[in-house]
Amino acid sequence: MAELNIGNRKLESSSYYLIENHNFWSEVFLSCNIRKANTIPTAGVYYDEKGMNLIYNENFVNNLTQEQVNFLLLHEVYHLVSNHIIRATKKGYDLKLSNIVQDMIINSDIKSRYVMEDPKFRKVDTPDGAYFIPEEYTGNHIFEELYDWMQDHPEAMPQPSKNGDPNAIGDGSGEPRYTFDDHILDKIPEDMRESFVEDVINRCKHRGTLSQDVEETIKKLKKPAQNNIRLVKSAVESLGCSKKFKTWQRFGRHHEMSRGNRKRKLGFNVLLDVSGSMHGSFEKALSQIFYNGYEINLIQVDTEVKCAERIKNKNQLQKLRIKGCGGTTLQPGINVIAEKYSKYNTIILTDGYTDTLDVSSLSKKVLILSVGEKCPVCGNDQRVKQIVLDR
Repeated sequence: MAELNIGNRKLESSSYYLIENHNFWSEVFLSCNIRKANTIPTAGVYYDEKGMNLIYNENFVNNLTQEQVNFLLLHEVYHLVSNHIIRATKKGYDLKLSNIVQDMIINSDIKSRYVMEDPKFRKVDTPDGAYFIPEEYTGNHIFEELYDWMQDHPEAMPQPSKNGDPNAIGDGSGEPRYTFDDHILDKIPEDMRESFVEDVINRCKHRGTLSQDVEETIKKLKKPAQNNIRLVKSAVESLGCSKKFKTWQRFGRHHEMSRGNRKRKLGFNVLLDVSGSMHGSFEKALSQIFYNGYEINLIQVDTEVKCAERIKNKNQLQKLRIKGCGGTTLQPGINVIAEKYSKYNTIILTDGYTDTLDVSSLSKKVLILSVGEKCPVCGNDQRVKQIVLDR
């Protein structure tokens, strides 16, 4: 094995740990330009025209155990393949909270994969000030989703670590540290940054050193939360639930009359799965439909039709009582729509765990919005469109 000359004994030992145990992560690390930088209190990574960069405060690294430095290197190469900072910047997120959330996601994955429970075999250990996803959080390990949850649960915000105080490593700023490393903005455009990441990924694929579990980790790190509300809005508009008509209208300072086009919203059917497995997954979707000002025929179904009513406004929606919470057989609801509401397009809101749906009796378009699973539909009806949403 070629000798590495990084300039720090612990970092060199950790680099050999990566090479011997983690092919892909070692490839990312060896692609880095590495240098000491006592201008920062800990360590950090960023991209510039020369590629990937890792900088570190030598006092900080030397004060960690070898196992903690192994954790640190894994943490930094995770940052290099994720695009969390870019996503946080684009959305105008709070910098402190977004940094904490980024580290929580990365640290939790490293701990679950590489930190051995038995200290005798432990090669990776968590540094002081390393935060993890709170146990109370049950959502996806996706940056935007955890960020939103943390905003709603301020009691879960970790306190700055005493051992993470920059005064302990000579920074002198007096400000407490909320993450054990530094988060540094890239100095190149996003597309150029992504090309560096893709080069490393493709090299490892060609060599056969990119394992399936690591590839899944990369996808998870880079996957932004799906904007369900935007998808629902776009999907509803695509149904063509409004109609243009000619009308006279006043405009201008002198109230001149002009013949023009205006839209009238026609409404549609909503078949709502109210089985026990739904747990209110589509409250936001229903809210968005009413925000758009549509009137709907709402049919609640679990194993039978529980309720069918016309909803005309958001106040009526807020007073709505969900009836059901049993099993899932949605076909009775489709039959009611065919019999009573056939002139309207239909949206089916479900978790996907349904009976096989026969929509051949419906003469208009059908949009199925499901969570997690695609809904089974018999036949190959071109009028049916399905979108799987993130929980």
